Amino acid sequence: MISEQYFSTERSGESQLYVEIGINNALAHIAENFEHSSKGLENLPFHNTDHTRQVMRRTQLILSTISSADPTLVSSQDMLLGQLAAAFHDSEQKWKNKKVKTGNQDTLIRERYGVGNEVISCANAVNYMVHVNETEGKDIFSKDDIETVVEAILVTIPVFDLRHQTVAQPNLSNRTSLVARAVALADLGSAGLDGLEMVKEDSKKLFREENLDITIRLSEDIPLTKDEESFYKDRYLKWVSTQYPFAKGRKDLLTTELDGIPQHVLPYVERLFNKFDETLAGLENITASYAALEPKELLVEVGYHLQ
Repeated sequence: MISEQYFSTERSGESQLYVEIGINNALAHIAENFEHSSKGLENLPFHNTDHTRQVMRRTQLILSTISSADPTLVSSQDMLLGQLAAAFHDSEQKWKNKKVKTGNQDTLIRERYGVGNEVISCANAVNYMVHVNETEGKDIFSKDDIETVVEAILVTIPVFDLRHQTVAQPNLSNRTSLVARAVALADLGSAGLDGLEMVKEDSKKLFREENLDITIRLSEDIPLTKDEESFYKDRYLKWVSTQYPFAKGRKDLLTTELDGIPQHVLPYVERLFNKFDETLAGLENITASYAALEPKELLVEVGYHLQ
């Protein structure tokens, strides 16, 4: 069962019940397809139920902070819809193999279908809400509820922002609803909301998720050669060197991404993102600290299981 913190006592039992069922359905779908799949490469180190729960938690934090500052801005139904949208936002994870030349060696990268995944995830949520209404013979979820969840999931569509060297969400604007904004900020908010340790762990998981050739090679019953160990170490060092500019880009975009939150509650939300300096300070020299490790030590630190 989902924690009771997600459900306000102001709402009727029906609405709470079907949001909870929807959340559980979304989490079960993600676990079945992206954590316990019989097709090993479909199991994702990052885009799994842990990430989903983190986005739910951060969404709840943002919306409850706004509600505490001004209860008229966020209703109990808004809180529920934020949780439902967060639960479904990454419920589809389609990808393809992409061959990339790294130095003089071929590597195999997992390339996610950016827009397509969010569109299908959105459809999963809408299908659930419509099914509930049809089954119950009444609108448990109103047209406005469905539109809110659609907006909240589609606003998480990511693009890489070359100027800021980070991921941005082009559908996020000053006209975005508070529920959708909360989900968007929660999706990419770990550097500011959670701090260094969360960013470090997410970075390791994303590296393992993206670098398919390493996962495939380690599934073989043959120990790595010294050259392979060094090659994989160099790749992670290059990867981790991008994390400082990535986090700094997220900090630099925050003012723009908060635009649209009413001015009288804006300071309360801004104060939630108080971990950027801690994160950036920790990331500034992280490449050097990892470089000091032996290749096998680093690969184990990243989360790989070596023979």
